[in-house]
Amino acid sequence: MRSVLLAVTTLAALASSVFAQDVIEPKSKPSFGDRLKQMTPQERDAELSRIFNEFDKNRDGHITIDEAPRLPPEPGQAINPAAELEDAKFFISLYDTNDDQKVSLTEYRAKAAAMLLGLSDSAKASGEKLPQDRK
Repeated sequence: MRSVLLAVTTLAALASSVFAQDVIEPKSKPSFGDRLKQMTPQERDAELSRIFNEFDKNRDGHITIDEAPRLPPEPGQAINPAAELEDAKFFISLYDTNDDQKVSLTEYRAKAAAMLLGLSDSAKASGEKLPQDRK
Protein backbone atom coordinates (compact mmCIF):
# COMPACT_ATOMS: atom_id res chain seq x y z
CA MET A 1 0.00 0.00 0.00
CA ARG A 2 2.82 2.41 0.83
CA SER A 3 4.35 1.74 -2.60
CA VAL A 4 1.10 2.69 -4.33
CA LEU A 5 0.86 5.85 -2.23
CA LEU A 6 4.49 6.68 -3.01
CA ALA A 7 3.87 6.26 -6.73
CA VAL A 8 0.90 8.61 -6.54
CA THR A 9 2.85 11.05 -4.37
CA THR A 10 5.75 10.94 -6.80
CA LEU A 11 3.47 11.85 -9.69
CA ALA A 12 1.93 14.57 -7.58
CA ALA A 13 5.39 15.92 -6.82
CA LEU A 14 5.99 16.17 -10.54
CA ALA A 15 3.34 18.81 -10.71
CA SER A 16 4.65 20.65 -7.64
CA SER A 17 2.52 23.68 -6.84
CA VAL A 18 0.65 23.30 -10.12
CA PHE A 19 -0.87 20.08 -8.76
CA ALA A 20 -2.07 21.90 -5.66
CA GLN A 21 -4.04 24.23 -7.90
CA ASP A 22 -5.61 21.19 -9.59
CA VAL A 23 -6.84 19.98 -6.19
CA ILE A 24 -8.09 23.38 -5.06
CA GLU A 25 -9.88 24.26 -8.30
CA PRO A 26 -10.10 21.03 -10.33
CA LYS A 27 -12.52 22.37 -12.95
CA SER A 28 -10.93 25.78 -13.40
CA LYS A 29 -7.91 24.54 -15.35
CA PRO A 30 -6.79 21.47 -17.25
CA SER A 31 -4.92 18.90 -15.15
CA PHE A 32 -1.13 18.94 -14.97
CA GLY A 33 -1.05 15.89 -17.25
CA ASP A 34 -3.19 17.70 -19.82
CA ARG A 35 -0.99 20.79 -19.58
CA LEU A 36 2.10 18.61 -19.97
CA LYS A 37 0.62 17.10 -23.14
CA GLN A 38 0.10 20.60 -24.54
CA MET A 39 3.69 21.66 -23.90
CA THR A 40 6.31 21.61 -26.61
CA PRO A 41 9.02 18.98 -26.12
CA GLN A 42 11.37 21.76 -24.97
CA GLU A 43 8.87 23.10 -22.43
CA ARG A 44 8.18 19.58 -21.17
CA ASP A 45 11.90 18.85 -20.75
CA ALA A 46 12.42 22.16 -18.93
CA GLU A 47 9.55 21.45 -16.52
CA LEU A 48 10.71 17.90 -15.79
CA SER A 49 14.29 19.18 -15.33
CA ARG A 50 13.07 21.78 -12.84
CA ILE A 51 11.25 19.10 -10.85
CA PHE A 52 14.27 16.75 -10.99
CA ASN A 53 16.46 19.53 -9.59
CA GLU A 54 14.11 19.88 -6.61
CA PHE A 55 14.94 16.27 -5.68
CA ASP A 56 18.67 16.43 -6.59
CA LYS A 57 19.65 18.32 -3.46
CA ASN A 58 23.43 17.99 -3.85
CA ARG A 59 23.29 18.90 -7.57
CA ASP A 60 25.40 15.94 -8.68
CA GLY A 61 23.03 15.08 -11.53
CA HIS A 62 21.48 12.06 -9.80
CA ILE A 63 18.72 11.36 -7.32
CA THR A 64 20.06 8.89 -4.78
CA ILE A 65 18.43 6.93 -1.99
CA ASP A 66 19.24 9.80 0.40
CA GLU A 67 17.46 12.34 -1.84
CA ALA A 68 14.49 10.25 -2.95
CA PRO A 69 11.08 11.39 -1.69
CA ARG A 70 9.41 9.63 1.20
CA LEU A 71 5.86 9.53 2.44
CA PRO A 72 5.22 11.33 5.69
CA PRO A 73 4.03 9.19 8.60
CA GLU A 74 0.31 8.87 9.09
CA PRO A 75 -1.17 11.36 11.57
CA GLY A 76 -0.35 10.33 15.12
CA GLN A 77 2.34 7.83 14.08
CA ALA A 78 6.06 8.14 14.66
CA ILE A 79 8.54 8.28 11.79
CA ASN A 80 9.44 4.75 10.71
CA PRO A 81 13.00 4.77 9.27
CA ALA A 82 12.57 1.30 7.74
CA ALA A 83 9.39 2.36 5.92
CA GLU A 84 11.07 5.57 4.74
CA LEU A 85 13.99 3.58 3.36
CA GLU A 86 11.56 1.30 1.53
CA ASP A 87 9.83 4.40 0.08
CA ALA A 88 13.16 5.70 -1.20
CA LYS A 89 14.10 2.33 -2.70
CA PHE A 90 10.72 2.10 -4.40
CA PHE A 91 11.10 5.58 -5.90
CA ILE A 92 14.54 4.66 -7.24
CA SER A 93 13.18 1.40 -8.68
CA LEU A 94 10.47 3.33 -10.56
CA TYR A 95 12.96 5.46 -12.48
CA ASP A 96 16.32 3.64 -12.45
CA THR A 97 16.48 1.94 -15.83
CA ASN A 98 20.19 1.03 -15.80
CA ASP A 99 20.20 -0.51 -12.29
CA ASP A 100 22.92 1.75 -10.87
CA GLN A 101 20.78 2.54 -7.77
CA LYS A 102 20.41 6.21 -8.70
CA VAL A 103 18.25 8.18 -11.11
CA SER A 104 19.78 10.40 -13.77
CA LEU A 105 17.95 13.32 -15.34
CA THR A 106 17.60 11.32 -18.56
CA GLU A 107 16.00 8.39 -16.72
CA TYR A 108 13.71 10.70 -14.77
CA ARG A 109 12.57 12.68 -17.81
CA ALA A 110 11.83 9.57 -19.86
CA LYS A 111 9.94 7.69 -17.16
CA ALA A 112 8.07 10.72 -15.78
CA ALA A 113 6.90 11.76 -19.23
CA ALA A 114 5.93 8.17 -20.02
CA MET A 115 3.90 7.85 -16.80
CA LEU A 116 2.19 11.22 -17.13
CA LEU A 117 1.50 11.00 -20.84
CA GLY A 118 0.62 7.32 -20.98
CA LEU A 119 3.51 6.30 -23.21
CA SER A 120 4.35 2.64 -23.15
CA ASP A 121 7.82 1.62 -22.02
CA SER A 122 8.51 0.17 -25.47
CA ALA A 123 7.61 3.48 -27.15
CA LYS A 124 9.77 5.36 -24.66
CA ALA A 125 12.68 2.97 -25.10
CA SER A 126 12.50 3.17 -28.88
CA GLY A 127 12.57 6.95 -28.75
CA GLU A 128 9.16 7.14 -30.36
CA LYS A 129 7.87 10.68 -30.50
CA LEU A 130 4.72 11.66 -28.69
CA PRO A 131 1.71 12.13 -30.97
CA GLN A 132 1.82 15.90 -30.56
CA ASP A 133 5.57 15.90 -31.36
CA ARG A 134 5.00 14.26 -34.76
CA LYS A 135 3.48 17.33 -36.41
